[in-house]
Amino acid sequence: MRVDEELKQKRAELLGEIDELTARIQAINRHVSAIDQVIAIYDP
Repeated sequence: MRVDEELKQKRAELLGEIDELTARIQAINRHVSAIDQVIAIYDP
């Protein structure tokens, strides 16, 4: 495999990781928001 092909493949892998991490961050933010709402009910 040529160097440029390897770099393109690695780039694509990294972009995939970014997508996965972005989705995970969004899910975590939703969980934190839900917890904050429950806290607000018990500690207004």
